[in-house]
Amino acid sequence: MPNRRINVAFRMALIGLLALLLSGATASPIAAAEAAAAGPPVREPLHIFLLIGQSNMAGRGKIEEQDRKVHPHVWKLDQANQWVPATDPLHVDKPRIAGVSLGSTFGRIIADRNENIQVGLVPCAVGGTRIDQWAKGGKLYTNAIARARIAMQRGELKGILWHQGEGDCGSQAKLDAYFPKLTQLVREIRGDLNAPVTLFIAGQLSRAWGDEKPVRKEFNIRLNRYSRHQTSPYFAAVLSENVSTKSDKTHFDAAGLRELGKRYADAWSAMAVHSSKRDPAVAPQAIRFNGHPVSQAVSIMAERGAIRYSVDADVLAAPIWSQLFSAEFRNVPAKRALQGALRQLGLTMMMEEPAGGVYRIAFRKP
Repeated sequence: MPNRRINVAFRMALIGLLALLLSGATASPIAAAEAAAAGPPVREPLHIFLLIGQSNMAGRGKIEEQDRKVHPHVWKLDQANQWVPATDPLHVDKPRIAGVSLGSTFGRIIADRNENIQVGLVPCAVGGTRIDQWAKGGKLYTNAIARARIAMQRGELKGILWHQGEGDCGSQAKLDAYFPKLTQLVREIRGDLNAPVTLFIAGQLSRAWGDEKPVRKEFNIRLNRYSRHQTSPYFAAVLSENVSTKSDKTHFDAAGLRELGKRYADAWSAMAVHSSKRDPAVAPQAIRFNGHPVSQAVSIMAERGAIRYSVDADVLAAPIWSQLFSAEFRNVPAKRALQGALRQLGLTMMMEEPAGGVYRIAFRKP
């Protein structure tokens, strides 16, 4: 009799399991994604960081014992969209050569500096890619946004880490086209993830080539300038000075990637406000104008209002307040709000009536 009861219970368990599997087979993609995001029992909310770019973000450093150690507060979203401990390799874009990533060091440092948080890393970088391949609508962009949204079911997006550019330094023309594309990419990622003030951190390329590759050298100069001028608001550049590389001079080695991870963490911390009432990732410490106050004010207001805009060259080039500045805004729905916000920044403005849906606005210091 006892054996019979056990057999009956076993058959009922099998039937229940089969029913569960069959119900899952017909579940909607959204339900499947939600189930996949459930993962292990980590404390919520996670501090989510999206990792995007090419091989130096994916990581090509040799994995050592220290890289296999599990940090109890650092997780990664794996390829099955499950939360697992964030050990290297974080990325599997090229499994045969994937290795140490700057993201793992970044995650450990952020967790160590903030004892009460759990870090969730979302690795999406793919080696050998150009910025055009990351454009909205493409496979890489779509995958990154989808995975970020799944991750955000368990927390809030606190930062976007980007390392890319080697694939766009083949000519001066490609370099000249790069930073307008980067501005658009930053704006679209923030817009699609409803994260207009989320910190965006980018890293310089390897300096090992020196003057042998002048376009790469110029790339690093422009990236630093892009950050200092805050062409995109809430943007920081990580310098690559004295960061070690592999023999190919292009890829950072394991030690170099760990150092970059630390520098990314330092950049994030420097831009964040720490207090008992506000989360470190919510707001930057200060708005830096660096001689370009108008472009800064315009871009911040446009980002916050999800406004598509274009800025004339003289806005970015003119270094002093006394000159007249101008910019174009498309589809501005809140003229009074924009005027009020700019007045708070010490700007007066003249706005012409729209012609063809374009507002022409001029700014100057009172």
